[in-house]
Amino acid sequence: MKKTIGRGLCALALGGAALFALLTGCAAPPSKPQDELQDTGKFTVDGSLADWTQEDREHGVFLPVQDGQSAHIYAKKIESGALVAVEAVHHRFVTGSKETFSNSNFRFAFANGEERYVTAAGESAGVSDYKISSVSDGTMRTTVFEIFVAKEDIPTFDAGLRFGFRLHLSGYQEDYFWGYGGDWRADECDYDDCTYYLTEQGILPKVPLEGRVKVDGNVDEEWESVPVLTSNYNDYGAMQMRAFLSEDGVYFLLSATHKEWDSHQYWCYNPNFELRLGASPAEYATVRVVKYSKELALVSSTATAAYEIAGEKGAYTSVCELFVPWESIPGGSMERGVRVGASFRADESDISPWVPFYYEGRSSWDMNSLTLTVRGWEGKV
Repeated sequence: MKKTIGRGLCALALGGAALFALLTGCAAPPSKPQDELQDTGKFTVDGSLADWTQEDREHGVFLPVQDGQSAHIYAKKIESGALVAVEAVHHRFVTGSKETFSNSNFRFAFANGEERYVTAAGESAGVSDYKISSVSDGTMRTTVFEIFVAKEDIPTFDAGLRFGFRLHLSGYQEDYFWGYGGDWRADECDYDDCTYYLTEQGILPKVPLEGRVKVDGNVDEEWESVPVLTSNYNDYGAMQMRAFLSEDGVYFLLSATHKEWDSHQYWCYNPNFELRLGASPAEYATVRVVKYSKELALVSSTATAAYEIAGEKGAYTSVCELFVPWESIPGGSMERGVRVGASFRADESDISPWVPFYYEGRSSWDMNSLTLTVRGWEGKV
């Protein structure tokens, strides 16, 4: 049965449903009875992340959203199944819609094409146990989804778990930055297109955290003999690119000098490098590395990267070291090489990408500029 939460004192809170109803006159979010809780080891599915240690949260996904909103997504593979937790700071919390997915909800999957979900109206599918808590300070709301899926309910548990997700909080109201309907998800990640791995350590990219070369954003000795390609971009600055092929994938060292650095929730207004990698202009994958703040850089889940910015306004330098495995590059290999398109953007006033002009006056963004082989770059004028 769906519950409707009123305004004012009827903000959802942590704790027992009976106590909450007595204190506020409101029904708590629906959840399974305590005697139905599954064996989850040290974790209690109670809508509180107090039992999630810093180590448990080390490998998660963070989504910065407009106007102070944000979400952390954590998940772990444990002996008895899989645990998933969401901690969101946001404005709207919807419980009373007749449409399942216009209520606040979290959808996720452990295999492409699969769908599991819980909603704030008490509907769920593919989960063994869950609890939702939501409290408001009168300005912002903090909502926690805590979900357990038992091992026997996950056919691919022993073979390895993929992970994708979509968080929806705002009903059908347009949510600036996330678009109509307010779906929050990571780049190239959705419940029907799982691009992460779920492990005992948490949510991980599908590539090693470190490849053959340490990816740390430093210009180490492995880069000293790699040729540098430079492209000036009007009066805004310049972009440089180095790259080489390895048995495990392709390594890039990208740098740009730029005058502006916005801290904007929309990714393309922040300093970012974007690459298209593949066999041809019709067969490629996109990889992005976005610097949201001094502490935070978001990387497509198909790559590993380190991104640093130095300098002051009017004289910034961005340096990005990037590793992309062969499995993430359609049609690319050591023998065939890989087509490379690269761009850099840095501010809201000019969102046209900076692209090196190497090939017959055409930008690399059309994937016709350069091919990287074991012999180096081919196609450069």
